[in-house]
Amino acid sequence: MSTAALTQKILAHISCFAVDNPLPIKILQHTLSAVSAQALKQELEQLSAKSVLSVENTTILVNSAVFESTNYSSEAVDTVERALIPIAADATRFGDPRPMITWETQYRHIVDAAILRDSPQLYTLSYPLISQLIHRGEFLEANAYAQNMAARESESPLIQAESTHYLAQIRAILGKLDEAQQLAQNALQIRTRELDASHADSAQSLLLLGNIESALGNYARAQQLTVQALEHYRAVFDDGHPYVAECLAALAALAMQTGNYDSARDLNQQALEIRETHFDAAHPAIADSFNTMAELAHATQDLEAAGMRFQQALNIAEASLGTEHPQTISVVNNLAGHAKRTGDLMQARRLYKRVLRNCEDRLGEAHPRTAYALNNLGTLLRQLDQPSRAREHYIRALRIYESILTPDHPNVAFTLNNLAYLHQSQGDVDAAKPLYERALEIFETALGKDNPTTKTVRANYLRMLAN
Repeated sequence: MSTAALTQKILAHISCFAVDNPLPIKILQHTLSAVSAQALKQELEQLSAKSVLSVENTTILVNSAVFESTNYSSEAVDTVERALIPIAADATRFGDPRPMITWETQYRHIVDAAILRDSPQLYTLSYPLISQLIHRGEFLEANAYAQNMAARESESPLIQAESTHYLAQIRAILGKLDEAQQLAQNALQIRTRELDASHADSAQSLLLLGNIESALGNYARAQQLTVQALEHYRAVFDDGHPYVAECLAALAALAMQTGNYDSARDLNQQALEIRETHFDAAHPAIADSFNTMAELAHATQDLEAAGMRFQQALNIAEASLGTEHPQTISVVNNLAGHAKRTGDLMQARRLYKRVLRNCEDRLGEAHPRTAYALNNLGTLLRQLDQPSRAREHYIRALRIYESILTPDHPNVAFTLNNLAYLHQSQGDVDAAKPLYERALEIFETALGKDNPTTKTVRANYLRMLAN
């Protein structure tokens, strides 16, 4: 290839990107498979000398005035899109936003341009961007792209299934659980029909549906689906694959929800060992495993170990995801609970207020996580002898839960129990009694009569009646 032809090819590829944002050279290199790194470096140096662009370390900055006159090349655009799809998919595969963070803006530019021109690669281009936005906690933006993909008519059932899967995932995150459940079921039905019984995409749908069922309080169904997903992943990959770890972590969370702490500890340890093999120490999945370890230590009264693990999880989450990411805030919430448990009520209040503010701002005032934050802050306010404010928080949480969950959901019962205990502490047994009874009925059905939470609520109720 002549020097002039090589220059024009490189310029054509650069013109596909956003000229007003830094472009990592390694990303440009991926789109120029026939151009060596040395040849690209030389060309960029010459273009920099002509003030067409400037090279700054590992990125280039483009002179937008020069590229306003660059001829549009559909061939270059197609080549760039096809080259970026596999590296974007690989960068967003395991829940870590860091691999794409330096070129996310450029990739979004490519996707937005593909939407406008109705690119034949549109779907496979969009899915990694949706994943990246989910990983970064930008759920409304991810939802907009997912809706765009789901609204398009595709002749491929598998493309329909993947678009539906992403939309279900985001709807679940946004607290639209009934809608998410139906979408996830639709995606699973298509994939089960179109793919092999143990295909990885079917496992993906099974795991998502299991997580949604768990959020809905259907723990037995959630466990069944998650075990199926685990079996599928093990059939496709090996026992040490990160997707296997994801299933094990989900099963650990379910075991913890139902009070089976020994099983939860074993499952979480298996997940952590796999994750530590595949990921660096600052990966969000490592923080997730540490957070679960801390929750288990907290539940079994090992407060020193819990505090250490919570802090480790927070350090990782803040470094890899930022201070306001939902996963980070989840750890902050647990740290607040730890501070309350160890007697530092002022620190607990500060952290719980941070959690509530974040949930309201990022997820909305009618989200399950907002209700959860209200419950926690209400309980702390009760301990701080502010019963009126505590009651306000409990009532608001109960209204949120009852508007988006079934009446027999465990989270409804938790809030009823909190209200009952508040009335009891004020000597109003008549108000507390029906709340306890309704909460106890829900817990016995959803968690079982021998669950630790059920036993605690029953003991509190009987103690109140005996006094």
